[in-house]
Amino acid sequence: MYIKQYDVIAKISGSIDDKLVSSAQIAIRGALGYSIMDVSRELYYYVFKPKRGRFRGIMLRKLHEIPKPYIITPISVIDSNTIRFGLRILGNAIYYEEQLVNALTRLEGRNLYNIHIDSVEKIECINEIGGFTSIIYDKGTGAFRASDIRLAVSDKDIKDAALKYSMIVSNRGHRLIITTVTPMLLLRNGINVVKENKVKLSDIVAYAARRRSLLEYFYGSRRLYYTPEDVKSMMEFVDSSTKIHRSAFEEVDIKVKDKRGFCRGLIEFSFINRDDYIARIIELLMFVRFIGIGKMTVFGFGQLALSFM
Repeated sequence: MYIKQYDVIAKISGSIDDKLVSSAQIAIRGALGYSIMDVSRELYYYVFKPKRGRFRGIMLRKLHEIPKPYIITPISVIDSNTIRFGLRILGNAIYYEEQLVNALTRLEGRNLYNIHIDSVEKIECINEIGGFTSIIYDKGTGAFRASDIRLAVSDKDIKDAALKYSMIVSNRGHRLIITTVTPMLLLRNGINVVKENKVKLSDIVAYAARRRSLLEYFYGSRRLYYTPEDVKSMMEFVDSSTKIHRSAFEEVDIKVKDKRGFCRGLIEFSFINRDDYIARIIELLMFVRFIGIGKMTVFGFGQLALSFM
């Protein structure tokens, strides 16, 4: 499954503070939905609001909702009248690139709470592992230039990076830190385990493996990336073969569709046993950086970063 990140650099008017940035990020999704509908109903019902009739397979009978193959990535403030925000596209949805870029340019003139997008100046396609970038839209020329497939992060890119890091961890016993890039809300048996500081690595593995598998099924190879047996084995491994050194989360003042309880924080852990499973766990945790886990991922929540000490 391929992953592409599109970063939008936009000129804005309106005052900016941290809380407003969070609110604007939530509002981007709604504005983007209108823009996508303006561009293509086909794209809207495949990416933004997946219509069951567009898909096939036994999993349709088991799900109330089809997962959406995109994530709004965090807003960053460049200066008092310029912001950067992103749209991450997953799987076969990357082949709608020209329509997606067209929709992003149509955010121009829209309001995001108290922020008004005066102009979309530039859109970049970024390979988030390789670190290279290509400008695919510039307001000055108004021209769209399709990005190369090399700008997409692939399964192989993530597997290769995971294998490299797993060898370092296995040989040197490094600690790993999972940090929230955006606030996260995870439930286990109806309990918000992040807010209660009771989150386990197996909670993260369970959410991540399910989301990774469903995205692969609907927007990739039409197969589940992990079998139920795979998920069970990985959950048992992380609970029995890791040591948690630190776990600290704090609730943030955000409300989305009447949901509260989103938290920021980190988990610091190490592997007790050396095992081939380490590479699989690290691969999954690296994937979480791109796909997000938990509630309201399409709004940009539940994005995690993995680092090594």
